[in-house]
Amino acid sequence: MSLDPLRWLGSAPATPAAAGSPDRDSDLIAWSPLTFLVDHDEASARRAAAMMTHYGVENLIVPDSQALADALAIRTPDMVMVDVPAEGTDAIDTILM
Repeated sequence: MSLDPLRWLGSAPATPAAAGSPDRDSDLIAWSPLTFLVDHDEASARRAAAMMTHYGVENLIVPDSQALADALAIRTPDMVMVDVPAEGTDAIDTILM
């Protein structure tokens, strides 16, 4: 069964993470940042996503500018990372978006 990333994005709330000193109770709550990874190379994107997940950053891999537009219509990320290939205009379209 494959996971539709845009369905997940629309239904997944932001993930709370504890903030403040771990050795005492804190009323502070921080939210895990969300990053969209725009990269047509799935292996490269998965490596970057794994590193970010390890450090508590939620992420969604989108393969191109059209998928980014679809994701942006659902939720605004804290950051967008764009792979910039040597050829092609998709990176330019993504940055202009």
